[in-house]
Amino acid sequence: MKGTRSFDIRRTAIAAATLACFVLGAAGALRVVGWSNLSGGGVDAVRQPIAFDDYALQFYYGQLGGRFLNEGGVTYGYDPNFMAGYPKTPLYYPSSKLFEFSLGLFPSFDPGSVFNFSVFLLLSSLPLLMYGAAANFGLSPGAR
Repeated sequence: MKGTRSFDIRRTAIAAATLACFVLGAAGALRVVGWSNLSGGGVDAVRQPIAFDDYALQFYYGQLGGRFLNEGGVTYGYDPNFMAGYPKTPLYYPSSKLFEFSLGLFPSFDPGSVFNFSVFLLLSSLPLLMYGAAANFGLSPGAR
């Protein structure tokens, strides 16, 4: 019949593969952060931030930059309690900027919870960002 759409297996397979990438991205992020670090204990629960690889240092820089952001509107300053006095510059360790802003935006929440949710959102958004970049460069739906 003219005007009706027939079932296209290729289009369905592409949509299923795209959805699977998004689901696997979220599952991978959940595996890194851990379900217990995101849920349980209620709203007032104090959660430990994930502390493997560079996340411990990013948590420190996130708290420090968030504090500087709330106190002076900038993410750099001087910490006299770290390494016998530490000048934190805006250029050093740029991978902690997301954590500085998230911990600065939510100062009244538990820092461990804010950090863990920030890590989860960042990691789970990667497949979506890759899909958006592929669409931006004009790749066909099958190539995305």
